[in-house]
Amino acid sequence: MKKMIASAVLGCMMFAGAATAEQLTLEEGQAIVKPFYDLFSLQDTEAQARANMSPDWQSYYSNTSYKNLDDTMKAVVGAFPKMVPDMKWTQDDISVTTENEVVVRGTLTGTPAGDTFFGQPVNGKPFSVMTLDIHTIEDGKVVKTYHIEDWFRGLGQMRPDAK
Repeated sequence: MKKMIASAVLGCMMFAGAATAEQLTLEEGQAIVKPFYDLFSLQDTEAQARANMSPDWQSYYSNTSYKNLDDTMKAVVGAFPKMVPDMKWTQDDISVTTENEVVVRGTLTGTPAGDTFFGQPVNGKPFSVMTLDIHTIEDGKVVKTYHIEDWFRGLGQMRPDAK
């Protein structure tokens, strides 16, 4: 009987400990995700961004589809600086919503280089789109990001007939 009670008490203590995982502070969350945005803004290096990302990081662009870290880095480091050489991604609002999730509302701006952007003709004018990201943090590294960008609005701003 004593073993059963001790086991039950220990189990309750373990459950209570698991339910009260240490809350990520806003400052910690900002520091972890900042190199990601700085890389897209062409202000940081790939190595600095990777230092805060899990090697198994997944970048979700839909509820079920994602790109891995290496594929994302190839696009960011290789294609984006050529496509939008003045790209800047600001973090307008950052919140820590659970013990390990950082939500960022941001603004992505830039001027496409060339006559097309993702296959669409453009007018050479800058664009500005709102972005939303949910980053999951584990052991001080981003392991998963769900993101959405208002590309419908952005492409509308870049259309050749846009004013």
